Amino acid sequence: MVWIISFMYRYLAVLADEATRMMRARAARSGGRDGSRGGGPLRWRATVTGRMAGSLFLRSYERSERIYAAMQSRGFEGTLRHLHGHAVTAGEMVAFAVFVGILVAFEVAAHAWLPRL
Repeated sequence: MVWIISFMYRYLAVLADEATRMMRARAARSGGRDGSRGGGPLRWRATVTGRMAGSLFLRSYERSERIYAAMQSRGFEGTLRHLHGHAVTAGEMVAFAVFVGILVAFEVAAHAWLPRL
């Protein structure tokens, strides 16, 4: 379930861009005779919106099929593979502590020498 949600989150921006592009295209094609951007009566706009939603669903479904085919061609079998875990050594812990200490020292120095605004 977590992998499905992470894939959904990843492609949510792609779908939002696609929907925005479709809305822009509808606005460009639906000008009134008098130059207004009204687009017609409510029933017509509802029909167009429904068709756009259906088209967006079909495009996203086709995109998901292409993504799945690409993942299969790269060897995806439904589980994510990763390298074996790496144990953190004492030297790495010391290096991390030194790095954090330097960052804290810079922060303290910045607050000590810079005038307060």
